[in-house]
Amino acid sequence: MDNSDDENIDAMRCLFEMNLPETIDEKQFTCSNSNVIDIQIVCSDFIDPGALQSVKFIWPASNALAMYLCQMSITGKKVLELGAGSGLVGLSIAKQNPNSHVLFTDRDAFLLEMVCKSAKLSNISNIACSSLNWGESKQAQDDFASLKLEERENIDLIVGADLCYSTDSIHMLFFTVQKLLRASNATYIQCSSFRVEESTEIIVGLCRKYEIARKVLKNTIGSEDGVIIEQFNNIQDLHN
Repeated sequence: MDNSDDENIDAMRCLFEMNLPETIDEKQFTCSNSNVIDIQIVCSDFIDPGALQSVKFIWPASNALAMYLCQMSITGKKVLELGAGSGLVGLSIAKQNPNSHVLFTDRDAFLLEMVCKSAKLSNISNIACSSLNWGESKQAQDDFASLKLEERENIDLIVGADLCYSTDSIHMLFFTVQKLLRASNATYIQCSSFRVEESTEIIVGLCRKYEIARKVLKNTIGSEDGVIIEQFNNIQDLHN
């Protein structure tokens, strides 16, 4: 895809977004300490995700990962969400852990505005947003460089939900993940509710290439509402 294709997609997205009806999707999670957190998500009225509106759709893995992370201790941590989409995962972390800080990233600036609306509705203030494309393109490199040094080096946890939706996306995603892992001693946890057929093989190969350790935390793919949750760390960090 060349730059003109990107511009055409962005133009079409603007036409959709000018008149997008907004709805509020309420989510509730029970944490490990039995506290219940309520999140209000601003999203569009589109039911099915598509090429343009997919970033406004609450993907199934977002629910699963938010519930999984609610059972973990993330207090006082600095968290970065990749491909934030609706922001459900990061918002649930920020709501449960008010002394933590969550940085939402996505290529879609309009989407990040919606995340901020959701945070305001949910009384969440310990967040920030930043544009971040994945991969080796100039825009991706500029986005990475624009992240504040402290944001790159002091990350404790990176999260992402349903990001492995194509072979190209996996390559671009893990190029960015390895840069973030090398800049910090963070852990990356991702959840997928679906995979392209060869995705696991590609991920394993990229982990070998970038010296990343992969661990499957949960795998219920094949069952109703099944997901796979994986953890990734820089191998050198594990040896330190």
